[in-house]
Amino acid sequence: MNSLEEELEIAKRVQEGLLSISHPLVAGVTLAKRCVPATSIGGDFYTFCYHEETVCSSQHTSPGIVQLTDSQETYLHLMIGDVAGHGVSSALVMALCMGLFNEISKKNRSCSRILQEVNTLLYAYIKTSSIPYVTAVCLTYFPHARQLYWSHAGHPYPILMRGGHIIELKNEGLFLGSYPQESYATACQNIEPGDRLILYTDGIIECTNANGEALTIERMIEWCFLTQELDAQEAVSAVFGYIDDFLGTTPPKDDQSFIVVDFE
Repeated sequence: MNSLEEELEIAKRVQEGLLSISHPLVAGVTLAKRCVPATSIGGDFYTFCYHEETVCSSQHTSPGIVQLTDSQETYLHLMIGDVAGHGVSSALVMALCMGLFNEISKKNRSCSRILQEVNTLLYAYIKTSSIPYVTAVCLTYFPHARQLYWSHAGHPYPILMRGGHIIELKNEGLFLGSYPQESYATACQNIEPGDRLILYTDGIIECTNANGEALTIERMIEWCFLTQELDAQEAVSAVFGYIDDFLGTTPPKDDQSFIVVDFE
């Protein structure tokens, strides 16, 4: 093995370590994830952050008397993204994005604000690089209110599965790293017991087999329904099994990431 191969092997192990770090344990939420890079190193990333925050509220108990009470509010940030391009440069920006998202999400509960701050910093870092942009989606779940907020930055829409139906969590937002002053809208969806959230990168739905047939989002959703009765980890494994069967001996041309989040 030459020095370049040794460096790539080290980079691969570092990426695997970043993506395999245990996610937060949140009551009522089960999460499973997997990333399969197209080559030894890739540009897909995901990260998750859980927060407990003390909220002070006031209540008028009687005329002229105000009672102040503290309560704990918890919320979970979920972030997934895809760095444009391939190779070492994409892998470096992937690690940068994970660091930015982790750090900025510690100080912000707003997913739109997180994307805005990541975008501003990322623009400064990659504006002179060969990386044109990064796509991402940031979601924030409040367990007590059972509400899910999300903001988009040019990434494929998350899918919420509810029984035999799907809800596409659509929202508009420009990708990260190209325009420094971009802002991002936020949308909200109530979560019901038994809902399943699907997050993924375009390397799954855009991969093609030996016949030139694209996998498509419709086929991926069909597989999600076929695995609906499985737990989150089993569902992730089963979907990647379907992908392998679909591709056969054709290697994927892009990284593939898939996340399942179950709400009990």
